[in-house]
Amino acid sequence: MQIKTPRSRNTEDYDVAEHLRTPEEMALYLDACIEDSACDAAFIAKALRDIARAFGLRSHAGSV
Repeated sequence: MQIKTPRSRNTEDYDVAEHLRTPEEMALYLDACIEDSACDAAFIAKALRDIARAFGLRSHAGSV
């Protein structure tokens, strides 16, 4: 019997930093990550890195 494997789909990576546009969205994202993290410091650190990247993207876009 031959097992069929699913065809690979062309998907793009999702970058949350591209979707955090305002300080309010960034704060809500951080709040949600803290709530869902179960005190996982690495998870919270990643959320902070996402916010830092989003802030950098936003600042860079304003200077172009």
